[in-house]
Amino acid sequence: MVSWRLEWYILFSDNFYSRLCENWSPAKMLGTAQRVHFSFHYGETPKSRDYRGAPRWNPTDPVTIRIDKDAKSGVHMHYAGKDHIPESQVTGCNIKDIPLFEFLRIMLEHRRSNKTFNDLLDFQI
Repeated sequence: MVSWRLEWYILFSDNFYSRLCENWSPAKMLGTAQRVHFSFHYGETPKSRDYRGAPRWNPTDPVTIRIDKDAKSGVHMHYAGKDHIPESQVTGCNIKDIPLFEFLRIMLEHRRSNKTFNDLLDFQI
């Protein structure tokens, strides 16, 4: 089994976008994989673009919500103007276990209904 990476950008006509990224590597148990990094991002589209035409993402960009797992901070959330909220401060939802397609579904529901992400994902900070 080899490592692999997925990176999607979804651009909306109202100047919002989503960046969905996951990195997977072989796990210790033969034939299985583990998600070693992920970033589920939704917010205003940056003006800068890369060579592919994708938004040039910067970790300091303002966001509506971003849920990340990285080597430095572990699993954390950026939400409601707060950065690097550790998973231990998020109750009601195990943010490390949110699958990419569930985040996508919740983001689209937020766009349709204007319900908050904490209502849709049933979490409190």
